[in-house]
Amino acid sequence: MTELSLDKINNILKDLCIAANAFDSEFQPQFDCYIESLNFNRNLLLDDNFKRFFINDSSWTNMKKMNSSPPTLGWDFQMKNIGTPYETMSYFFRKNLFYTLNDKQFEVVLYQLTLYLENLTGEFIYAQQGYIRPPNEYLPAYVQHWQHLYLKGQDAEILITFEANT
Repeated sequence: MTELSLDKINNILKDLCIAANAFDSEFQPQFDCYIESLNFNRNLLLDDNFKRFFINDSSWTNMKKMNSSPPTLGWDFQMKNIGTPYETMSYFFRKNLFYTLNDKQFEVVLYQLTLYLENLTGEFIYAQQGYIRPPNEYLPAYVQHWQHLYLKGQDAEILITFEANT
């Protein structure tokens, strides 16, 4: 996965968010969605990899090092799969971005989005969606109501974050 392909999908997600925001003009302020590449350690649990990622590697969240407790304490993981990776991805995007579209419109958007994401990751192997809330020491730098979609493919792992700017 190249930086150029990651930028391209981020631009696509940005445009999709603009469209989704336009469909729900009553909801203000607006929301955003973006993608990051992951390089998880196969010897660590998924939750531990997420902790490491948010503390050290995430380019979108400016987390501060905690002063009072080890960074492994106090995290709340509410991540789960909703069946197949495709069902999990569908649930994530329907719930967070495209709840105003009818089923046919949503299927068209999801199909194209799936093609783009599979081009980044290869065939999907595993997915989880939900939220990851860090310890209180990280707030408000990291907003607790952000939703995440973790996709593991044959070639790469990515994290898509939905952020409601409230």
